[in-house]
Amino acid sequence: MRRFLAVISVGFVLVCITALLDRFANFGGFFSYLQAFYGYFDNKGTLRITSSPSNASVYLNHTYVGKTPFMEKVAEGEYDVKLLLKGYRTYARKVWVNKKQTAFLDAELSEQRGKVEIKTAPPKAVVYIDGVKLDKVTPLVIEKPPGEYELKIVKDQYYVDQRPVLIQDDTTSEVEVNLIPQVGKLVITSEPSEARVYIDDKFIGTTPLTHDKPVGKYKLVLKKEGFRDHLGEAVLVADEVLEINVTLKERTGILDIVTNPPGVEVHINDVYYGETPLKKELKPGPYELTLKKSKYRTLTETVVVEDLVTKKIQRELTPEVGEVKIESNPPSAKVFLEGEDIGYTPISLNKPPGIYKLRVIKPGYKHFVIDIQVSDGRSTRVDAQLEREKGGDTLN
Repeated sequence: MRRFLAVISVGFVLVCITALLDRFANFGGFFSYLQAFYGYFDNKGTLRITSSPSNASVYLNHTYVGKTPFMEKVAEGEYDVKLLLKGYRTYARKVWVNKKQTAFLDAELSEQRGKVEIKTAPPKAVVYIDGVKLDKVTPLVIEKPPGEYELKIVKDQYYVDQRPVLIQDDTTSEVEVNLIPQVGKLVITSEPSEARVYIDDKFIGTTPLTHDKPVGKYKLVLKKEGFRDHLGEAVLVADEVLEINVTLKERTGILDIVTNPPGVEVHINDVYYGETPLKKELKPGPYELTLKKSKYRTLTETVVVEDLVTKKIQRELTPEVGEVKIESNPPSAKVFLEGEDIGYTPISLNKPPGIYKLRVIKPGYKHFVIDIQVSDGRSTRVDAQLEREKGGDTLN
C-alpha cells in the first residue's frame, strides 16, 4: 500500500512539473507518455443503458443515478441494475463492466397487467369498465393495467350491479355477481271473487290477490266454476304496481225451441218459461224439458246445454187420440157421433179425448143413445143392443 501511494505521489508531481514546463516549451510528446502512465492506473469502464420505452429511472446497486437513456463511466465490477417506470414491471439485471470497455444494456420493459374474471348468475350479462362497454358477455376475463376500476354489470330484467374492482399486476382476481331480478307488483281482483289465478300455467292463488313477480310479460288465466275462463296477459314494469280487475262471464248456452203446432207450453225442470217458439239462455248442464199443449200428447225429454252453443230443438207434437169401436145387434145400424154421421156398424175410428154423445139407429128399432168417454191411447168399445119397436119401424 505504501508503495502504491508513493507511486501515485510521484506521478502527481510529474504531472505538475509537466504542466509548468509546457507553458514555456513544447513537451507534447512527453505529455502523451504521462497520459499513458495515468491510463495504466485507470480501472473504469463505460455503462450504457437504454430502455423501450425510455425515461425509466435507473438504479445502480439500489442508488438512483438517472433516467434512460443512461451512459456513465463506472469502476470495473458487477452492478445490480434496476429500471423503474410507472405502469411497467421492474426490470432487474446484473451487469459486469470491464475497465476500458463499454457494457451495453438494452431493456424491453413489460407493461404491468392484471386480470379479473367476472362471472354472473344468470350469465350473458353486459359488462362496462369505467363506462366503456365490452364486446363480450359474462362469463369473461378482462386484462388491464393495475389500478382500481368501476365495474358495471347490466342484464335485461335485472337491477344494475355497480362495484369497484382492484386489478393487481400479474394477478387474476375473481368477481362473482348474483344479479337481483327486477320486480313489479301485480294486484288482481275479479267479479265474482275467489277465482283461481294462473300465471304461465302455474297456480298462484285466488282473487283478490297481490303478487310480486320479476318484470316481463306473462300469460294470465282466471278460472271459476260456472264461469268462462278469462285469458289475458300481464306486463310488469320494475317497481310499479299493475292493477287488473276482471269481470267474469257466466257459462251459458241457448235452447232454441220450435214446435209443430206452435203455442206449446215450455217447462224446464218444472218451471214454466213461455210458449213456442222460444229461446232460453241457461247455464251448461242437463235439463228436463217438457212440452205441453191441450189435445196433444205431452213430450218430456232430457236436453244438455253447452257453453257458447245454441241448441236447436224442433219437435212435432202428436195429437191425443183414443180408439172408438162401435158394433150393433143387429148390424148395419146408422151411427151418429155428436150428431155427425160417421157410418154404419160395425165401425172403428179415432177421436180426441173427451165425452161424446153416441146415437145408433136402425129402422124398426129403438134409438140407442149413450155418452161415451174417449181417453188418449185407449180403446173404447160400444156394443149397441137394439130393441125392436112395437108396431113397426119408427124413426124417432
